[in-house]
Amino acid sequence: MKTITGSAAILITNNNELVLQLRDSNPLIDNPKKIGLFGGAIEVNESFEDCIKRELIEELELDISKHTHQHFRTLKFTTEHKGIPCKKHIAIYVVTNVVPELLTLHEGQEIITLSFSDDFSNPAISPTARQVLEKYRNSTMME
Repeated sequence: MKTITGSAAILITNNNELVLQLRDSNPLIDNPKKIGLFGGAIEVNESFEDCIKRELIEELELDISKHTHQHFRTLKFTTEHKGIPCKKHIAIYVVTNVVPELLTLHEGQEIITLSFSDDFSNPAISPTARQVLEKYRNSTMME
């Protein structure tokens, strides 16, 4: 079974809202037309942190070295990639103080903001994003 390794980011605004992407409608990508996290696959000899830094610059022109950011956790799970079962190994980073109006979208249809109180079981949210957001919300509620 194929393993996909990458990084994704939970982007949080000063108003404690989540910044997500409405993914492109291309049927050849994971979760087309779904709401998801920004991020992507690791390139050869790239660390998880270097991956998320590169992906956020490519996708949003967001330089996280100018923001508070930290590793939240690394998730390993089985899912589907382009309709084929696979394993995913995804490092999740949390980036705070993001200003959506200052972002330039280069990937996806649009930037979506959600509240932590929103229903993450909404079928418009990708399964991976749902799992990550629920884990993050549950962890912050326990603090």
